[in-house]
Amino acid sequence: MKTKTKTCSQCIIDKILDDFNNRASAPDGKRLECRDCQRLASKIYNANNKKALARRHREYRKTDKGKESHIKSNIKYRKTDKGKTATKRASKKYHETIVGDIRRKYHSMSQRCTDESHPGYERYGGKGITCDFVSSEHFVNYVMVELQEDPRGKETHRKDKDKSYCSGNIEFLTPKEHVNIHK
Repeated sequence: MKTKTKTCSQCIIDKILDDFNNRASAPDGKRLECRDCQRLASKIYNANNKKALARRHREYRKTDKGKESHIKSNIKYRKTDKGKTATKRASKKYHETIVGDIRRKYHSMSQRCTDESHPGYERYGGKGITCDFVSSEHFVNYVMVELQEDPRGKETHRKDKDKSYCSGNIEFLTPKEHVNIHK
C-alpha cells in the first residue's frame, strides 16, 4: 500500500500527509505548507512582532475569557514538577519580604482565633481571643504605618494576654524575648 504524499509549497519537499496540519477548506483537507515550514514561519513572525503580540496578549488577558484562560493554564502549570518548584521558590521569596511576612503573621493570628481545627485554637479563639484586624491589608498598614517596624524574624506578641489581637496590643519580639516573657 502506497503512502499518500504532498509537496510543501514552501520547502518544495515531498512529505507524507501526516506532516501537514489540517485545513477544512482545502480540497485534500491539509494546509499547503508542512508543519516544519509553518513552525519556522511562526517563529520568524513572532520574533519580528514581539511588541504587537505582547500588546494583544495583554488586551486579551483583560477580557473575562482571557482571565479564565490564564487561571486555567496557571493551575495546570502549578501541577507540573517545574511549576511546583517555581511556586515554592516564589512563595519563599515573597514571604521573605516585609509585606509577605506580615501577611503570613496575620493569617496565623486569624487561624488561631477562628479555626477550631487549628492546634492553638484552645489557647486563643477557645478563650475568646479574637483578631480585630479586618484583613491582612489592614494589618499590613497598621504594622508599617503605625508601628513602623520590620517584623521579620520576630514573633507576634499580645502585650495584654487577656486582650485580643488589636491596635495597641501588639508588639514583635525576638524568639528569645518571647520565651523570657512566657517563663
